[in-house]
Amino acid sequence: MIRLVLIIIFFGLFSVYGQSKNEAKLNQYAKEVEVYSKLSEFEKALESAEKYLAVNIKMFGIKSQQTAASYSLIGDVNKQRREFQGAAKSYKSAIEIYEYLVSFDRESILKEYKNLILVNSLGLNREEREANYSKAILSLDKRAADNTNKEILSFTLAIARLFLENSLYEVADEYFLKCFAILPKAYEKADVRAESRKLSIVRTCSLADGNYKQSRDTSEIFRKKADELAGIETFKNIVNGTAVLLPKPKFPSSMRGFSKDKIVPIDVTIDELGNVKKANAICGFGPFESSAERAAMEAKFSPTFLDGKPVNVTGIITYNFVR
Repeated sequence: MIRLVLIIIFFGLFSVYGQSKNEAKLNQYAKEVEVYSKLSEFEKALESAEKYLAVNIKMFGIKSQQTAASYSLIGDVNKQRREFQGAAKSYKSAIEIYEYLVSFDRESILKEYKNLILVNSLGLNREEREANYSKAILSLDKRAADNTNKEILSFTLAIARLFLENSLYEVADEYFLKCFAILPKAYEKADVRAESRKLSIVRTCSLADGNYKQSRDTSEIFRKKADELAGIETFKNIVNGTAVLLPKPKFPSSMRGFSKDKIVPIDVTIDELGNVKKANAICGFGPFESSAERAAMEAKFSPTFLDGKPVNVTGIITYNFVR
């Protein structure tokens, strides 16, 4: 009996020792991935990430949250290596595990879908990107708590902004247009126009954050397509005013040392005579915002007419501060 107890205690201590040793390895490999990635030594980072995966499988099993997170880590390293097929394979493995763990939160699944869709685009694989977007929507539809279409809108908008962060501007606009198409499903008809304007502002600010300059023609084509997808009717008997005077903003003296160009979109309200009555920066950076707002207040437009009568209108003026 005493011998049996001693054996049990021995194996218990050995098990605790083994677990502690494995945890130390996990911390070591995770730290190595972080350090090697910062040093751009991605082959070494990948080697450590694969060791990290192996230990997690040994400790927690192949179908575990920890293993899914390990696959995601390998995907991140492969993305840095610009090995997009390898990254996609790893993200898919993470998704499969999260889908298997049906009780696991949907945010983790959607995060991996965002990663997967991004590497599909970086790898110029449009077909795979669209297929995985559709799978993500189906997954979201299963797990949506309330308004499924609002959840889909939020997810699609996050993808559009992710593409912008990675300078994939044309692909980003594809997904912004998907957002406009979802609006009539997500909101009551009376609210769609206001929500469409909010979405336009989000897109404008996202483009401004990336200092991406679109031509006037491209912006107009996008606006018309967005209105069409959102089901927003245009007034048939309207004659739009045009800019008569658009003063250039002064480059802020306090920002002379600023090395980057800056884009500042200004939301303006124009009265029946074509005078700007309100000008507020939608987004930007302090001194640039103030300078752009002052320039916008000095702008002058020809009146806009609806059914032959001058009307107040709102719009956005975008200013480019160039070094």
